[in-house]
Amino acid sequence: ALTTALAADVDRGSDRPPYLHNPGHPATIWHPLTEAGWQHSITEFGARALAPDLLAEVTHTPPRPGPAVDQAREEAWQVEVRTSDGDEASWWAEFHNSTPAHLIAAFTTALASPQPLRRTGYTLPPQVRHLINGA
Repeated sequence: ALTTALAADVDRGSDRPPYLHNPGHPATIWHPLTEAGWQHSITEFGARALAPDLLAEVTHTPPRPGPAVDQAREEAWQVEVRTSDGDEASWWAEFHNSTPAHLIAAFTTALASPQPLRRTGYTLPPQVRHLINGA
C-alpha cells in the first residue's frame, strides 16, 4: 500500500516530487485504525493505537522540543506486529518525522484492513511459512 501510494505521487514535471511536500494531517493516519476498532489513546509522551486482537500496535512520538539534532530523520512512527502468542515481534516498521502523512495513512489503511493478503508459501520468509495453511 505504501509503495502504491508513493508511485501514484510521482510527478515527472516537478523539481521536487510531490511525496516530499508532506501533505495530510496526522489524524489521517489514525483514522483507518480507529474505524477498524483499534483502541486509540494519547499521553504526554505521544499517541498509540492497539489492534482489537492486541497483536499489533502503532505509536507516534512527536518531535522533541529544543534544538533540532535531525528530527526529520528521527523515528516518530513505529508499527509492531507480534506473533499469535503475543510474546515477540513478528515484524515492525518505522517512519520518520519527514514521512508524508498520506503515505503512512496508506500503510495504516492496509494494516487495519480485514482483507486477507494473497500469499504463497514461497513469498514468505522460511521462518514464518508454518503460519499459513498449505505451505
